[in-house]
Amino acid sequence: MKKNIIIHHWLLALAPIISLYDHNKDVAEFHYVVRPLILSLLLITILSLIINIFIQNYRKSAMISSLWITSFFLFAYFAKLFTWVNPWADYNLLALVIFFIFLTSSSIMIASTKKSLQDISQLLNIFALVVLLIPTISASAYNLKTKPGINQNNQISKNAPAKADAPDIYYIILDAYGRNDILKDLYNYDNSSFTNFLSSRGFYVASESHSNYPQTFLSLGSSFNMDYLDNLDVKFDPSSKDRMAIRKVIENNKVYDFLKSQGYTTVTWTGSYQMVKADLKITYPLASSEFEDLIRDTTPIGLFIDPYHKLNLYKQKFLYLFDHLKDISTIKEPTFSYIHVLSPHPPFIFDANGNIDKNNDCVAGKDGSHYYEACPGVARYRTNYIQQLIFLNKKVEEAVDQIIKNSPQPPIIIIQGDHGPGSNLDWTSLANTNINERFSILNAYYVPDTTKAKLYPKISPVNTFRVIFNTVFNTNLEPLEDKN
Repeated sequence: MKKNIIIHHWLLALAPIISLYDHNKDVAEFHYVVRPLILSLLLITILSLIINIFIQNYRKSAMISSLWITSFFLFAYFAKLFTWVNPWADYNLLALVIFFIFLTSSSIMIASTKKSLQDISQLLNIFALVVLLIPTISASAYNLKTKPGINQNNQISKNAPAKADAPDIYYIILDAYGRNDILKDLYNYDNSSFTNFLSSRGFYVASESHSNYPQTFLSLGSSFNMDYLDNLDVKFDPSSKDRMAIRKVIENNKVYDFLKSQGYTTVTWTGSYQMVKADLKITYPLASSEFEDLIRDTTPIGLFIDPYHKLNLYKQKFLYLFDHLKDISTIKEPTFSYIHVLSPHPPFIFDANGNIDKNNDCVAGKDGSHYYEACPGVARYRTNYIQQLIFLNKKVEEAVDQIIKNSPQPPIIIIQGDHGPGSNLDWTSLANTNINERFSILNAYYVPDTTKAKLYPKISPVNTFRVIFNTVFNTNLEPLEDKN
C-alpha cells in the first residue's frame, strides 16, 4: 500500500506558494496564502484527473502533473535566464515556447514509457515532502518567535479624559510626496497652487518639514509611536533585511492604542502598508492581494494579462479609495483613519488628467536606484512623477472638501509624506544620494486653532501626534528634537 501512495503532485502544488511566503514572511500575513493554496490544490487535482483520462495510468498522470505544476511556478525564474543576452530585452515569449516544448516532450516520454516508475514516484514523494517541509518549518518557527514589544518610556498619560465630541482624525500618507522647494529646484515644478489650496481651507503647511527616516516602514514605525526607533524596546540589526520587528512596531503602535482607549473606531485603506490594527477596512471589491499578484507574476499567467488591464485595475482601486473617503464621516463613533496612498511614488500610472498611457512601457513600483534597474532616466522619472502628482493633487483637493463638508464637527486632517521623492536616491551610496530630496516632505495639518498655534515650519512626523494629543486630549508629551 505504501508503494502505491502518490501525493507528490499535491505537495508540489503547495510548496512554491509556501516557499514564496517564507521569503516574504516579514511583510506578508499568512491569510494571504490561503486562497492561492486552495486554488493550486484544485488546479493540480483537475489537471491530474484530465491527464489520467487520456493515459489511464494514475502514477504517470501524477508525475506529469508534478512536472507541469512545478514548472508553472518556476517560469519567471526560467525566463530570467535569458537576460544575460540583453538585460533590457523581453525574452518572455521565447522562454514560453521553449518552456512548452520541454514540458510537452517530457510528458510524452513519461506517458509512453513501459516502465512502472514506481521507485521514481516514491522518490518524488520524499522530495516533495522535503521541499514543502523546509519552508513550512522555517515560516512557522519565524512566526512563533517572541514578538517585539514597545518600550513604555514617554507613555501617554492615562488621565486623559474620553471626549464625547472627539473629532474624527484622518492620517493621510501620500507616499514620497516632496516639499515645494524641492519640487521647484529639482523638478522645475511650482506646487504652490496645491499648498495654497490647503491654506485656503484652513490647513497649516509646514514649509520646512522633513521626514525622520528615508524609507516607509521606518518612517511609519516612528510616527505611529511618536518616537525615534532607537528609543523603542526593539533591536534592529542594520545588516538584516528582516522587517518583522519594524512591522510589529507599526502593528502595535502607541497612537492606535491611545485612540482606542479614547473610544475611537479605527479605519484603514487596505492598499499598501496596511499593517496596522483596524476595526474597519476600506477594501476594493474582489481585489487580489499583493502576495497573490507576486505569485501570479512568477507564472506564465502574467504574460496573458493585458498590461493595460493591470493599469486600469490600479486606477480603479485608486479612484475607489477617494470615492469612499467621505463615507467615514457617517460613522457615529469618533474615527481614526490611516489612509496610505502609494502616490506620487512609483509606479507612475497617471498623467495630469488621470489618464493611463497605454504605451507606457515601464510601470516599476520600486524607487530610487531600484527603480532605475527597470526604468533608466532621471529626467523621465521626474516628468512622470510630476504628472502623477498633479492628478493626485486634484483627488486630494476633492477629498478634503468632501471630508470637511460631510463631517458633523471639524475633523483633524493630517496630509503627510512618509519621505520625499527618489530621483537622486542610490540605496547603496550615501554620497550619490540627494539627502535633501529624500527627506523633504509635504506636511499639512487641518487642526483646531489651539493646535495650530503649537505647529512650526520644521515640525517632523515624530512630533505630529505629540502636538495633537497635547492640545486636543490634554496629554503631557514632551516635544522631541526634529532630526533625521
